[in-house]
Amino acid sequence: MKIFEEILTPNFLAQAASYGFLLVILLNYRPAKIELNKAFFLSGILFWIAALIVRFIVLYTVSIGLRFDQLSDNSGILRIVSFLFPVGRNFVVFGLIVTFSEAFENKYSESIYRLLFFSVITFGLYGIYWIYRKQRLVNGDSNSLLVGLILLFWTLYFSTLGDDKIWFGLGGQIFGICYGILFLTAAFQLKNSLLNKNLFKHYSEFNNFYLFFFTIFYLQFKLNQIREDTIGK
Repeated sequence: MKIFEEILTPNFLAQAASYGFLLVILLNYRPAKIELNKAFFLSGILFWIAALIVRFIVLYTVSIGLRFDQLSDNSGILRIVSFLFPVGRNFVVFGLIVTFSEAFENKYSESIYRLLFFSVITFGLYGIYWIYRKQRLVNGDSNSLLVGLILLFWTLYFSTLGDDKIWFGLGGQIFGICYGILFLTAAFQLKNSLLNKNLFKHYSEFNNFYLFFFTIFYLQFKLNQIREDTIGK
């Protein structure tokens, strides 16, 4: 059917095969003690399934009463649906990364220069991973819902940036603002957790101005002040 030809494009099949192969290898050869991070992984799969279902419904509906050439990939609903694929991909990849990062040491101290370098070359994606890891280190667990929303709006921001067909060209800016607000929320939550844990040598006052503008870099600066013998490192 032409509908399936429109949905199951060579590009989509190639990506699905690549990620499927990566998943099979990682799941079969992961250390036994590591459990798959189901929150991010399953969310990514659901985004993919939702995109396929909606795209199929739209194409099938149009095929009944209209010619296929009247529905281009520039039409509004299909463009929005197309953003679900990169969202699903990033959630799956992020879930695999945080799953296997459990095998590596998670410590308070870290080079700020390395954090800056990793954040720049990943366009901020490493910063989301950093938030997730430090939440687990300080609290014993992470706020997966908040981190997931940050990842969602980060992906939507870069997917729609400069697209003048999404909300009159304001789609990228709106998603970017949502991403920024949620990222700041996570940063301030981590600050509060650090103060509640009382991990510093002496009372450490956080400068909210620095935290607002330098976020994870300021937090890492404060984390580097933690006395390691206090936490058994």
